[in-house]
Amino acid sequence: MTTKEWKQKNKVKIALYRKRYIKKNPWAKHKSLIASRCACNPHYNGKITKRKNLISTQELKKLWFRDKAWLLEKASIDRINNNGDYTYENCRFIEQRENARLGNIGLNKYRRRK
Repeated sequence: MTTKEWKQKNKVKIALYRKRYIKKNPWAKHKSLIASRCACNPHYNGKITKRKNLISTQELKKLWFRDKAWLLEKASIDRINNNGDYTYENCRFIEQRENARLGNIGLNKYRRRK
């Protein structure tokens, strides 16, 4: 049996395992979100940027407890310095609403410069 066949056969089991794992380790889902953001993507000005993911899952766990993210309604990872990489010192967990608001402020600043 190939890996692909095994995954297809055990699709439900894998999904349940992931769901349980994320429930026990809520900071772990942010690791994959960070990884997807660090891929080369065209940005607002058309340049391709590459952010570095220098934060480990253990550091994310420390951040989770440092920022008391379990108390937040919907926790979101935020970079304090948007030009910096994803590092322990440059990241924090905040409410998703607040993170979206901060992102919109940044977009408005960029649009005013044009």
